[in-house]
Amino acid sequence: MTEAGTAPGAGEEAQALVRRHGYAAAALTLVPLPIAETVGVPAVHAALALALGRHYGRTLDREGATRLLARLGATVGASWLGTRLALGLAKLVVPGLPGLVGAPLVFATTLGLGAVLRAWFERGELADDEVRAIYRAAVARARADFDPREARSPDASRLAREAGEGPAA
Repeated sequence: MTEAGTAPGAGEEAQALVRRHGYAAAALTLVPLPIAETVGVPAVHAALALALGRHYGRTLDREGATRLLARLGATVGASWLGTRLALGLAKLVVPGLPGLVGAPLVFATTLGLGAVLRAWFERGELADDEVRAIYRAAVARARADFDPREARSPDASRLAREAGEGPAA
């Protein structure tokens, strides 16, 4: 067992979940509709929280995931919300361009959120300064890792679609 009582390799599996959801969120910025990512990205983020909860053996429903994201988002949320709104409005003026520019940013912010969620599931409650530090470090790393081909992959599109549909009944 490793830190927080997780099995060896569990961290890599969690990171793979975060990356997949990051590319799903990025895929939404490529949809030419002005509000696609404003509506869709929060659904992907909720799906990420649920998936990580299952991964770490924690039970969360969609409402619980939304509350957790709101709590964490209150610490880093102003920049996140501003980014989503700016991308949506920019699509009204120059369709296509905001998606190309916004996809790496949305990917990075999703990986930042995923890093905070992983820390929360592994360690429990986090102080606001911890949330900000984890988020900023993960966003900085993720910006360099973005691969636009992954954002256009069938897996990213499928995961984005499934997140918007909510959990299976």
